[in-house]
Amino acid sequence: MKRLLVLIAVFTALVLMGCTTTVRYIPLAVTNNPIGTKVGVVDVNQGGAYAAAKNGGITKIATVEKRITQGAGKYVVEFVVTGE
Repeated sequence: MKRLLVLIAVFTALVLMGCTTTVRYIPLAVTNNPIGTKVGVVDVNQGGAYAAAKNGGITKIATVEKRITQGAGKYVVEFVVTGE
């Protein structure tokens, strides 16, 4: 009986942890350039701010942020660049 209660408690904890997703934005750089409408995103393992700007077709970078998404068994770190 005790073992069954422990298994139920562990299962419930795992289910509740898997249902929450947290997204954090960490500002890294800001310039005087206008924000514009273009956004470039790249995984941190595939490059940095330059690669994100290139991916979004951005020639004048306005802001650079690091986006961390955590939850549902995954942990993703990306660079987000905005500009024109």
